[in-house]
Amino acid sequence: MSKCVCFFCGSDLVVEQGIYFRGYYICSNCEDKICHLTVDSLNYEFYRNGFKRIWCLLENCSASGNSCF
Repeated sequence: MSKCVCFFCGSDLVVEQGIYFRGYYICSNCEDKICHLTVDSLNYEFYRNGFKRIWCLLENCSASGNSCF
């Protein structure tokens, strides 16, 4: 088993569960929180902006001068 660092919480866990989104690991705890989010949730903007960062990292939009958010 390999170790990965969760993109959102930074947990350094042995990867048994969790998901990869565009190549970035999301631990099962964060995955569960994300699955139960509503727009009224306290952490909604945190996770929303995290997904935007992942998208921008892969699209290199900050290098081109475009702002993702």
